[in-house]
Parts: sequence; structure tokens; C-alpha cells
Amino acid sequence: MFFQATGVVNLARRKRARGRTPQVPLTAREVRVALADGNAADWRGLCAHFGLHDKRDHHRLRRLLRGLEHLGEVVRTAHGGYALDSGTTNDIDQVIEVDGGLALQGSGEALPQDAGVRPGDRVEVRAGFAGVEILRVVEPSPEPLIGCFVEGYRTRFVESVDPRIRGRIDIEGDDYAASDGDIVQI
Repeated sequence: MFFQATGVVNLARRKRARGRTPQVPLTAREVRVALADGNAADWRGLCAHFGLHDKRDHHRLRRLLRGLEHLGEVVRTAHGGYALDSGTTNDIDQVIEVDGGLALQGSGEALPQDAGVRPGDRVEVRAGFAGVEILRVVEPSPEPLIGCFVEGYRTRFVESVDPRIRGRIDIEGDDYAASDGDIVQI
């Protein structure tokens, strides 16, 4: 009796699964194109544009939009819609020291202390509505970095002794003469 009831439930599940529409493939490129058209700027418009009716598809679209927001490619409008962030540009700039803090030479924009850069670094930055974001270090500073050599089980790295410079520099290869705890110059 128990097995027969389970079989009936499984048969009902199979029938529902057959009737479900397949998930719509969504990519960041398709979302950017839809937002560039301007016709699908709010949540309902985006769902209608992509033909999304299932909660799982809605969840996938919302995660994709949040990811694009985090990257700075999409912004939320005042009315709760979505738009491409046309105010962002990527530039190369030099980090300088100003009054004990860090700033960009070209724009004069102040950088947070935990930016992971040091004076003299050439960096790629994105300037948008939310301020300046450092994307990557294009060319490190020609000034040497003084730090403490740390040899772990699988990694070797140097941590800066300068409190203004946070982060670490990974060391590759085995041709070094330093041991754990030595102060080194890179």
C-alpha cells in the first residue's frame, strides 16, 4: 500500500515536470543589450522582454543584475528600475602621497588607506557615480618595498612593514636566500 501511494505521487511529479517550460538562457551580454534598448528598464519589463515566468528564472535574472551592479555596469534608478552606468570610464592614473594619505595624480581623488596600492603605482581606475574604484595595478612603483618574508606550508610571501601599505606580495620559485621572519627588500 505504501509503495503504491508513492508511485502515484511520483507519476504526478513527472507529469508536472513535463509541462514545465525550459529555463531561458540568460547572459550578461543579453541583459546589457536589453538595457541599452531602453524598453526594458524596470523589473517587469525585463521579465517580459526575456519571457520569464518561473521563480527560478526570476532568481537567475536578479542574481545576474546584482552581479552587474556590483561590477558597476548597471545602476538602480530613482524609480527602482535598471540602467546601464554610462558615467563610468576606465583610466590609467598614478598614485601619489598627499598629506599622509593616497590620491590619484590626475583627478586628485583621495583613495582609502586599504586600497592595496602605494605611491608610485600606475593603476587602472573606474570613475563612476559611486566614486573611484581601483581595478588593477598596471605598473608597480619603482621604489623598493621593505617587508617581512613569511614562509608558510604552501606559500611564500612578503608583508609590508609600512602600515600604510596593506596586502602581500606572493613569491614564486625557490631561488631566494631568505628564511621565515627575515626583513627583505623587493
